[in-house]
Amino acid sequence: MYRLIFLLSCSVLIGCGQRTVPLKGTVTYADDGSPVPFGIVHFDSASSRSKATIKEDGTFVVGTMKDTDGIFPGTYDVSIVGAEKPGTGKSDDPMVPPPAIPLIDPKYENATTSGLTLSVDGKTKNYDIKVERPKK
Repeated sequence: MYRLIFLLSCSVLIGCGQRTVPLKGTVTYADDGSPVPFGIVHFDSASSRSKATIKEDGTFVVGTMKDTDGIFPGTYDVSIVGAEKPGTGKSDDPMVPPPAIPLIDPKYENATTSGLTLSVDGKTKNYDIKVERPKK
């Protein structure tokens, strides 16, 4: 009986002794290969969530429990949010900043519309992402 309870509780816990896999990559524009300078890449599966902060040069390192500790093996839906530069226009209210300007197509903000997926096995991975600029 106790063995069954232990096995069931292990299946509920993320990983249950499973180790994370190092994962890094770069987010660049599809049209010219230049880096997307900031944002957050989210990796979502049925049992785990991980994220990575995009640096100014477009690179990122994924973390699950810590900032850069890697990702559990599995299949992930991927989205990118916060890839915006501060607005430069004028606002009617000086206490309200102008709206931010998106740097990438808004479809990447949602995993169901991004078209991005990743399958992670037990080996170190590099995941480079090419994105489209926002439509004008």
